[in-house]
Amino acid sequence: MISRKITIFIRGETEADVEDAFNEAVDRLNAGCATGTDSNSTSGFTFENTDEVPPNEVPC
Repeated sequence: MISRKITIFIRGETEADVEDAFNEAVDRLNAGCATGTDSNSTSGFTFENTDEVPPNEVPC
């Protein structure tokens, strides 16, 4: 079984800004980035991605 813990914080002035920031964060995760951050005048994100997941945090 593979477990990953991904924490993403997103901000935006509109729902569309939040969606755009989320999609950009996911694109970077899919590209293999373990961490990332970016922002502009209307949105931003930061994320961390690790495979070091404590057993008590693994769902089911």
